[in-house]
Amino acid sequence: SPESALVYTLFACTYATANICKHLALPTVPFLIATTAANMGSCFYKDSELARICGTTAKKDFPLLSYASLAARDSLAMGSSFTLPPIIGKAMIATMGVPAAFANNFAQLFTPVVAQTVQVPFHLLALSLYNNPEMTIKERTASMKSLYTETLWARMARVLPCYGAGGVINNGLKARLAGFSLGSSGSRQVN
Repeated sequence: SPESALVYTLFACTYATANICKHLALPTVPFLIATTAANMGSCFYKDSELARICGTTAKKDFPLLSYASLAARDSLAMGSSFTLPPIIGKAMIATMGVPAAFANNFAQLFTPVVAQTVQVPFHLLALSLYNNPEMTIKERTASMKSLYTETLWARMARVLPCYGAGGVINNGLKARLAGFSLGSSGSRQVN
């Protein structure tokens, strides 16, 4: 379906960029900027198309304030999916003395999920501005409050496999692939 293709393209672009940045050993801020830019470009397109496909109004331009709200949401998403988990994992190891694999996997699984509590209002605002541009601030706030809990659970359920488990799997694959090198005969060997 077009909806699935939009979502798969988003994750492919985001993970490819994150992996390239990690391979290049970019410092934290440039890494965050690069992954956020890649994610936002593909995510803006995905979200504006999904809003048009699934929206409650006739097709129209996506408002600039909706784009700004999605930019805030996506910056938080990339920070909680790629930047914060290694920092939190290291802090867990240092302060709690837990094994590195547990700390890193725990941080990768749950940081993106918990961050949804902050990201959901930006998500709801972007869609509300598109679908109901005539609402007053009071009406918009009431509408967003009524949708918050349901949307939070849905986005937590979505982000856990995508950036939580997906991040753990991606990190494991990167570690395994980093163990390969070309031998003198040209065949792959595990180091």
